[in-house]
Amino acid sequence: MNPLSILRAATLLSALAFGGVCHYTIRHAVDHARELNYSQNLRQLQATDALLSEELLKSRSGLVMHYDGLVRGTTTLTRLLHSLADIPGFLGDAGTTELNQRLSELSRLLAEKSERLERFKTHNAVLRNSQRLMPVTLGALLQTGALDPELNRRVDATLAELLPESARNSQDTERELSAALALLDERLQRASSAPAREVALFRRHAGVVNTERPVVDEFVREFLALPFNARARELEDRYAHHYRAALTASLFAQRTLFGLALALVALGLTEVIVRIRLSGRALERATTELRTANQALAREREKERELGEMKTRFVAMTSHEFRTPLSVILSSTELLDQYGIRWDAERRAEHQSRIRVAAQSLIHLLDEILLIGRGESGMLKPSLGPLNLAELCRGVAETARLGYAGEQPIRLSLSGEVNVVSDERLLTRLLSNLIGNAMKYSAPGSGVNVEVTCAPEQLHIQVEDRGIGIDEAELPRLFDSFRRGTNVGQVKGSGLGLAVVRQAVDALGGSIQVHSRLGQGTTFSVRLPRVRERNPMAESA
Repeated sequence: MNPLSILRAATLLSALAFGGVCHYTIRHAVDHARELNYSQNLRQLQATDALLSEELLKSRSGLVMHYDGLVRGTTTLTRLLHSLADIPGFLGDAGTTELNQRLSELSRLLAEKSERLERFKTHNAVLRNSQRLMPVTLGALLQTGALDPELNRRVDATLAELLPESARNSQDTERELSAALALLDERLQRASSAPAREVALFRRHAGVVNTERPVVDEFVREFLALPFNARARELEDRYAHHYRAALTASLFAQRTLFGLALALVALGLTEVIVRIRLSGRALERATTELRTANQALAREREKERELGEMKTRFVAMTSHEFRTPLSVILSSTELLDQYGIRWDAERRAEHQSRIRVAAQSLIHLLDEILLIGRGESGMLKPSLGPLNLAELCRGVAETARLGYAGEQPIRLSLSGEVNVVSDERLLTRLLSNLIGNAMKYSAPGSGVNVEVTCAPEQLHIQVEDRGIGIDEAELPRLFDSFRRGTNVGQVKGSGLGLAVVRQAVDALGGSIQVHSRLGQGTTFSVRLPRVRERNPMAESA
């Protein structure tokens, strides 16, 4: 392993460690704002519990006649516990689990507090009512004169002292109140002049005070005995412990992260130094590759531009070349539909012939497009077979001559052995397009010279005319599809003829050359390799 590979491996390991520590640091980063809010909630939880106990004592002692403070305190504790359930993530899994357990304990204690408060409010309301009405009923009894003045004074003083003193929960106070009530009850039984209704009402309220007072005081003692505040302090202590641990871990992770960052910088600088030594050759290779890529890109752009131009030319050609035969077919068909019954056979045959000629023109055009497409995709393969080249050339020449109504003479010259092995269809396309172009772009009567030489090793086909010629600047793109010369004028054409010739020559493994001068004519020279006809008798021998 070379030093650069070792350096890269060390850098990779350092980068992985840096990423892992960075992920840990981000995940366990201490959010100080959230920590402050959570700490405040913990302290507020303890303060609220203390205020709730204070409100309970005020209510029991009669300093507060309503329970709004108790309701607010319970609601605040519930809200704080709900907020504290959202434990900061930087405490880790262990801290979160422990705090959740302690919060569950506090929720249970709060539920017990709430239950005791409800029972306290119920019994305390009954006690308050009897404490308020008992002096009233006692005053009514005293006004009747049924009790002696000394007893009146003692009972009145005892009740005046004991009834408002609800906050005192000693057993002596309870005994004093019970003794005073027992004494009063004994005297009432002896006083026959006391009104029965007032006595019964007083006894009932006295009994309620005597029985409900210890019950209410017991609820208060049970409420104050619940260790809610102690558990809240323990929760705060455990939170502080885990917070300090999180701070320590975060500080360690930051230091580790800083060390790994320094290591990465050092390894990176070392790798840069090593790479600088190899930069010359790398830069040279990159320059060469860039130059090659630019050249390839330029070729692709040129191909794209050519494809766009070819599409444009194809649209223009199809819109022009297809329109004429289609118009002929459409017009003749419409005329036959409307007047065919009234016309004689000769006139109907004329329009039917026009339809056939137009259809054949379309078929010929489509065949040429398909041939070019197959050639460009590499699917054009020659179908070789024996043929007589002289007959083929005469047939093509005669067809071309008939197409121009004999206005253009064709001078055909044949030499050598005319029985060859080749693709008749491709040769026919090649000759017909070369001869057709020569006749199309030549003045009537100027003639076309076709010379075919069948040498032992190759076939040489030369087509010469005295037509308009081809501009030298257009020769490199002469065989492109849908491309026509700028000097063709009003002469109709599809721009496919020479493209078909090129595909046929390439499929047959030959070559083609062009010599032309503007206004003086053009000569096409095609050379095809000669294929020997197989002799089955010789092969069997």
